[in-house]
Amino acid sequence: MTHSTFRHRKKWGQNFFTAPELLEDMLEPLELQPGDPIFEIGPGQGALTELLLARTGQVTAIEVDPRLGPYLRESLGHYPGFRLIYGDIRYSTETFIRELAPADQLRAIANIPYHLTSEILFQLLNLKPMMRENVHPGLPLFRDILLMVQHEVAFKLLAQPGDEGFRLLSLQVQYAAEVDLLAELPRDLFDPAPKVDSAMVWFRPRRTPPVDVPHIGHFWELLTRIYQLRRKNLRNVLRTLSWANQAPEGWDLGLRGETLDLEQLAQLATAIEPVA
Repeated sequence: MTHSTFRHRKKWGQNFFTAPELLEDMLEPLELQPGDPIFEIGPGQGALTELLLARTGQVTAIEVDPRLGPYLRESLGHYPGFRLIYGDIRYSTETFIRELAPADQLRAIANIPYHLTSEILFQLLNLKPMMRENVHPGLPLFRDILLMVQHEVAFKLLAQPGDEGFRLLSLQVQYAAEVDLLAELPRDLFDPAPKVDSAMVWFRPRRTPPVDVPHIGHFWELLTRIYQLRRKNLRNVLRTLSWANQAPEGWDLGLRGETLDLEQLAQLATAIEPVA
């Protein structure tokens, strides 16, 4: 099966990468070792999968399109460490992922439909329980994650306060992981060419919180409210929080919350937290 003979399905966001020599360069920072367990999401026609198998010998790939199965098994079946699963990563349970390998060893690599980026990124970073229960050694699902995303989304994930693309998603992801841009990828490197450029982003999930707050639920409620009310200053935001101290000492409440970084937001959350 070649790119020219395969009928791509738009509903699955199938855009196959056509420059394997660039993939080699992108993998270098990961320092992959023989025996590293890899969980690949969306192997497509296996260009990246084969590179991963050659380096680590251990790849479990999950593919939503069953038409690719015979091709992948024929081209990669001679690798004893290759395992192919049919399914949708959105419906894969935490238990299933944890059964693949310990979280401090398992490495995820994914090329996913761009319209599902936020949904799948939340799942891979285990963000919902992290925002509810805070970070602890049992919560991360992966040692690291290499994810191909839309170019514009990559810069939102990496944005800092004051940057045009800085959003609540920026804070959520940076709370959960260290984030680095590994490569910018023009659209003509894909078949069929998408309407946007892409980027490869590397996430290294945190196992301890980057900031300390007295109440994790209140902290995320504060951040969510700040970004729901982006044009409001802190004084007006705090008025919407029934539990918050409305006059934290030493704070300029005329500021907009979107100008604050994680450390400053943690300090604010501590300052407004009522004394028990």
